[in-house]
Amino acid sequence: MSEAETTLEALLGRYRSNETAILKPTLLNGWEIVHERARAVDAFLLPFFDSILKNSPPGYRVVIGATGGYGRRELLPNSDDDLIFM
Repeated sequence: MSEAETTLEALLGRYRSNETAILKPTLLNGWEIVHERARAVDAFLLPFFDSILKNSPPGYRVVIGATGGYGRRELLPNSDDDLIFM
């Protein structure tokens, strides 16, 4: 297994753990839950794309934009993550 695959599996495992923890009955209200879900997606996406860029050719650039609920930092349970890549 390559280093990238190991990193991806570790990130996915951490994301799934975060998702499970966020959705367990807690003292969080609805707004806190949707904002925590956005932070959990950030915790997955930022290191994932950072590792891709580190292994890309020199001068390779990409912009990632979030739209919809994710762009507003309001991810409901089971919602999709709307991203734009440029």
